[in-house]
Amino acid sequence: MAGPGVVVTEGNYLALDAHGWRGARGRIDLLLMLDVAQDELIRRLIARHEALGHSRAKAAHWVRTVDVPNAALVAASAERCDEVWRAG
Repeated sequence: MAGPGVVVTEGNYLALDAHGWRGARGRIDLLLMLDVAQDELIRRLIARHEALGHSRAKAAHWVRTVDVPNAALVAASAERCDEVWRAG
């Protein structure tokens, strides 16, 4: 049964124009992207991995090789979002 309502979700890939994700955008009425400066993003991501018990070196390696490339992929989809909010 479908009806009116609001669904709030988080998902870095919801704006991607790529196989498996392309259809998601058409189902979203308002899509926002939060843009965080890369140096701040890296700092936060390393801290998150360290909080999970990873060493600083392992956390930094993961951020550099996985998280930063993923962030670039997501950032390339900004034009498919209704608004981009920049964190100060």
